[in-house]
Amino acid sequence: MSGMCKNSESLTPIYFWFLQVLILWGALAAIILLSITPNSPIYTITDVRGNFSLLNQTSFIRNNSLIFNIEISNPNNRIGVYFDYIHMTLNHNGSTVGNEQHVPGFYQGFKWTTPCKVAVKADQKFLKWVAGGGTTELRVGLKTVVRYEIFGWKTKHHPMNVAARVPIFSYRNIIAGKMMNITLHHQRI
Repeated sequence: MSGMCKNSESLTPIYFWFLQVLILWGALAAIILLSITPNSPIYTITDVRGNFSLLNQTSFIRNNSLIFNIEISNPNNRIGVYFDYIHMTLNHNGSTVGNEQHVPGFYQGFKWTTPCKVAVKADQKFLKWVAGGGTTELRVGLKTVVRYEIFGWKTKHHPMNVAARVPIFSYRNIIAGKMMNITLHHQRI
């Protein structure tokens, strides 16, 4: 019987060594996952357009949509981004002049740039003022919720709120943006 005890005692160092290797690999994996911090997507407005026609002095616009061309870039290496939705709002002098538009959710792979065309219904009084030869700035706000995919694992939801001031003007029934390629910056939610 004493031979069996020695035999089981000789396996103890192997189990101990195996446990140390597992703990080391687990700690290494945790450090790698915690050290990978994803960068936020980059939102850039590349163009703003709006075609409208004055019907007469009382009625104004047949189509009161402003069309924004937006590029969303994922700057991360080996980290994908899941967008749940994107809300877009237009503000001028503290008041909302554009209805919220929802862009449906989508997946964006790493180092991808995704173009989006968003039509926002704008307030007719605001467009009439701009159509009268006005030049002004709009505050364009984007709100979204993203999840990052790191090595096949999805993170928790991360809310984002970005905004930029976009100068616009009108010329011959066309509203256009000045000096496009405006990057939207993070705001506090």
